[in-house]
Amino acid sequence: MLLSRWLNAVTSRLSHFRKRRSVRTRHGVTRGTSLSTAWSTRNLVAHSEQLEDRSLLAATLNVAVVGNGLGGASEAGYAATVAQLNDSTTFDITATLVTPSDVDTAGELAAYDAVLIGDDGDAHASFATYASALRAYVEGGGGLVTVGWAIYANAVTGQNSDIDAIVPVNAFNIDQEPQAPQTVTVDVTHPVTVGVTSASIADAGNYLSLPSSSLGHPQVDAGATSLASRGTDAAVVVANVSLGRSAYLPFIYTGKAFYNTTELRSGAADQLLEQAVFWAGHGVAATVVVNPGSVGDWAIDVRDAIGDLGNNATAGAAFVTGPTTPPIGTGSLNLFTGNGSVGGDGAAELRNTAYVNTPLSALTELSYDTYASAWNGQQLPYLGLELDLNGDSEYDDIIYFEPAYQTPATGNPSLPNQGSEALNTWQHWNAFVGGWWSNTGIADADPGIGVKSLTDYLAAQPNAKIVNRINGLGGVRFTVGFASATEVFNGHVDNITIGTTSSVTFDFEYTTPATVYVNSSWAGINLGLDPDGPGPATVLGGDAFTTIQAAINAVENAGTVYVSGGTYTE
Repeated sequence: MLLSRWLNAVTSRLSHFRKRRSVRTRHGVTRGTSLSTAWSTRNLVAHSEQLEDRSLLAATLNVAVVGNGLGGASEAGYAATVAQLNDSTTFDITATLVTPSDVDTAGELAAYDAVLIGDDGDAHASFATYASALRAYVEGGGGLVTVGWAIYANAVTGQNSDIDAIVPVNAFNIDQEPQAPQTVTVDVTHPVTVGVTSASIADAGNYLSLPSSSLGHPQVDAGATSLASRGTDAAVVVANVSLGRSAYLPFIYTGKAFYNTTELRSGAADQLLEQAVFWAGHGVAATVVVNPGSVGDWAIDVRDAIGDLGNNATAGAAFVTGPTTPPIGTGSLNLFTGNGSVGGDGAAELRNTAYVNTPLSALTELSYDTYASAWNGQQLPYLGLELDLNGDSEYDDIIYFEPAYQTPATGNPSLPNQGSEALNTWQHWNAFVGGWWSNTGIADADPGIGVKSLTDYLAAQPNAKIVNRINGLGGVRFTVGFASATEVFNGHVDNITIGTTSSVTFDFEYTTPATVYVNSSWAGINLGLDPDGPGPATVLGGDAFTTIQAAINAVENAGTVYVSGGTYTE
């Protein structure tokens, strides 16, 4: 039974819970460990500290605008682009005009957060001098913004494969160059396009530079996202390139003055440029390892059939090795509920508190991987975002991304086909470009073929932001369960990537604890929960146990086992 059917069967108080097909028992797992309490004070403190750290991302952004080295009129457009960026009143940008030889080594490029490349439209830039170094820079975490005519220059000066590898559109073939008047329409809300609905050029002599396609070279690279278009042609495109970020804009900012580029220095075109540079310049995707001794802002909760916390003995979570080969590292987080008789209508949830007050429009990435060894034929771990719509810091809606609704046959055919679900294999899900449904029906976003994109939802609720519960439960949640009582769910999540001004990938790993705790009174507490609140233990089944033997089996060699007073039958 899908979540939508379950919601119709319960009371309105469940408007914040969700139901889907799930995964269950912990068979085939090598070593198990559990997670942490969902509402601990330490998690709330950690989340506040993390938000403060994020504000530091607004520090000065150093940008290299790579000219052609010819000076004079040939570089007037590059110089104007430098001035345009330095005049920003929104971002703290320091842009510098450099020559190709100024940035042809890793050491030289390391001085910059982002690099902008273009062409003047006449003395076509050759990228050969620094292309190899630039590729390594971007793949290592640097930012790249490519503007109009750069792809033409690359096509006619040697089809440099390093440039093609890091520009998110076809840089092998000559571009399309429609002359003004032209309009680029924003299709996807993203930090590069936020606040912009369209951008136009009107002055005679101005052009767009749109990617073309040829055999083996589509307009948009695999894995890239088109954010704006001119008719059927992609115009604004972004992508992650290994650890870096790359953006393409079709406007000829670096063109010579006689191309009438003055109109690009203000308005929507100017806003797109500044936002693209800022986004690309914060491209390093940090990997954070989450394990029983370091759960950070993540926490587990378990729920019964009506959504109340606790009261579901079949549900829990565990850090495990495997199953098989996870997408990152060697472990994952196991979520399970149901035993075949009861519990499938309850749930186990993984939540994160750190993204409170993050505007939905600020998301740049949202993806994760799943593995299931038991389900009801359709439910993999699914993602929910709890949203405040009116600024009162309380949730008003929850939107859900379900892997089951991500094919043309089961979901919205206008959205990317992410493939059918499968058992006993790792699968990657890109929720950022996927289909979502609203718990309250906003934007007519309904389960199944009614799912809508995040852009559609934002058109109806542009001020939506992620919010945590007043009891401390995080507004980003991954769930198994809330299906039928007799169903069994055993699922795993890993490689969770969440991007805003920076991207973080969470790698869930099993680790052997150096110190463990034993207390017989913890019997009956669900695996994955914090058994002693402010006490030293964090995860039942990880560093906390109800029997001495289980603690000895889990602790590392020469580790420490603390045993509370009580009666133990071993």
